[in-house]
Amino acid sequence: MPPITKIWFAKIKPSTKTDSPEFHDIWTTVLQFCNQQSGKEAAGHTLWQDINDSKNLIFISGYPSQESTDAADSLYVKTHAPKLMEFVENDGIVQLSRDVTELPIKDAFVSLGLYGQGQGGGAAGFEKSSKGIQSLLQGMEGNTGTLSGKDEWPAILRRRKGLAPDTNAEDTVVVVSGWKSDQYYQSAVKRLNQQSLPPRKLSIYKKIME
Repeated sequence: MPPITKIWFAKIKPSTKTDSPEFHDIWTTVLQFCNQQSGKEAAGHTLWQDINDSKNLIFISGYPSQESTDAADSLYVKTHAPKLMEFVENDGIVQLSRDVTELPIKDAFVSLGLYGQGQGGGAAGFEKSSKGIQSLLQGMEGNTGTLSGKDEWPAILRRRKGLAPDTNAEDTVVVVSGWKSDQYYQSAVKRLNQQSLPPRKLSIYKKIME
């Protein structure tokens, strides 16, 4: 199976103090665990914080295969999840069939947008929407790279439950962009709105741990 990238959305609990040693220590432990489980060929585990709403986090992880991430998840739930869940709560997952090293996550800022197809259904509609949004962002000042792909997570959950694929479901376009600063991102959002490309979810994050 191909390499995968998983993006986990988390919300910091109201009682959590993000500057506490306990909060820092558990994330350090989780990062070390993920690096051990995925191997050097899938480096790229990084923690990001929403600069517009500091309670929102994303954790970007790369694994060489679906089997390796499933094995890591199973062990993580038994070992580190209970402690981490004292500080944050789950807010969703998206997954891409892309190598994490392809993502523009080397800079300090990254934006993550979730879009509907908006260009008709099926594979052709998805391809048109994905390439259109990616091309638009790549041409904007301050953009250091953009990658788009389909969210595979809903289909994975259905397979785990023994359900057939949902042929009526609209695919979600996931767009990850790197930025030199958040000011460039703000200008990009204005242009996206002018192009009538409203996202289901869109924000910019600053890297806080890797």
